[in-house]
Amino acid sequence: MLTQLSNTSRFALLTLLAICFSGCTSIPMPKGNSKGYSTVRFIAPNAPLGADDQPAFVAANSMIKKSINAQVEKNGLKMVNGKADLIVAHLIILQDNVSTSYSNQYFGLQDYSDIVAFAHKKGMKQHYPEAIQKRVLVIDLIDAKTYKLVYRNYALTGTLANQSVADQEMYIDTLVAEILQQFFK
Repeated sequence: MLTQLSNTSRFALLTLLAICFSGCTSIPMPKGNSKGYSTVRFIAPNAPLGADDQPAFVAANSMIKKSINAQVEKNGLKMVNGKADLIVAHLIILQDNVSTSYSNQYFGLQDYSDIVAFAHKKGMKQHYPEAIQKRVLVIDLIDAKTYKLVYRNYALTGTLANQSVADQEMYIDTLVAEILQQFFK
């Protein structure tokens, strides 16, 4: 999965994320499971896929939603548009040597700004010997009755530029499956 990044970039990204998520007590990372749930819906099913000036976010959000839907159905839950047991949300974070951006159209909990700010703070402390771009996909599953975060996980992503649409979709399918694997055990 990380084969598209150089060894230095891989090391920097893995270091950043290990510090970011496992070492940060202020960002909850619950690891609930699918037991007791039968239906799932997206946090904002009719939200725009991204800003018109950021077509990469539009394409990525579309592929991520499609992949989440497939993983949910594959693992025995039903994706619905109305009332559901679980709400699924996702956040995309992009970071290079000088800036951090994100797409949160489909992220429901308000702590996305904490996650992005923490990633930015930690990422800007790093000194990389080359220009790199780091990407993270975060997926949340929220109990629809209590609005309690049941499960949060993330995956590291390489660049999708210069790949065919089919390869991009396959890559995102792999990321989403990796993120949700523990939830469906």
